[in-house]
Amino acid sequence: AAVRVHESSAMEGASAGAKLTKTAVCITGQMRALRKTADGIIRHVIAPGNADLFISTSKEVEYDMLYLLRNQTTSLNAIPADLDLSNWWKKQAGPDNKGFETIVGSENSEFVSGLSPREGYGDHQHYHLYQCSRMIQEKEKARGKAYDVVHFLRSDMLFTADAIPTSLVQGSNVCYCPTSPENFPGSISDFEAICDRVGADAYMSTVSLLTENPQRVLKGLPTWRNT
Repeated sequence: AAVRVHESSAMEGASAGAKLTKTAVCITGQMRALRKTADGIIRHVIAPGNADLFISTSKEVEYDMLYLLRNQTTSLNAIPADLDLSNWWKKQAGPDNKGFETIVGSENSEFVSGLSPREGYGDHQHYHLYQCSRMIQEKEKARGKAYDVVHFLRSDMLFTADAIPTSLVQGSNVCYCPTSPENFPGSISDFEAICDRVGADAYMSTVSLLTENPQRVLKGLPTWRNT
């Protein structure tokens, strides 16, 4: 009951013979500033490639403004604002996962703030990426073809010109993250990323990495930051 998935009527009405879009757009996190940014996201991110839009968010901070993107949304995952995700994470990790317990017990684990002793919403950030991955995979299965590119962004990104061209990463197995080194020295931010399909799977794999391969994370703990 905590998670509701919406399939837009526009997508349900698409004909079987329609040309499939190559691009998926994933918006995660709180719907900050959407009243100011929705038009630019539609005009400069979604429209140029006729992209499918996937959103995973919490019902807080201008959630009521989500109607501005309703007609463009392929799938929506929304959780209550006060939902405690700790039990969800424990279920993903499984019982007696000592590596995961060590990670969430460490002061260095800023990237899972909310689970770790650090205050924040890192636990939500990775949860939303996981849900975006699930929605994209479900859509790919239904349409019988994978997307070529996935574009990740936050709702408070104000676009005044067309977004990064998909040709920059298509077929490259990488993600391109336009990050300011002054604001995020030595790490990437969650503002925006554009990835080919293989790179997108890596970008959305943080939950499985933390819960299934925690030893790999533990080796790099002193140097990990937000992401």
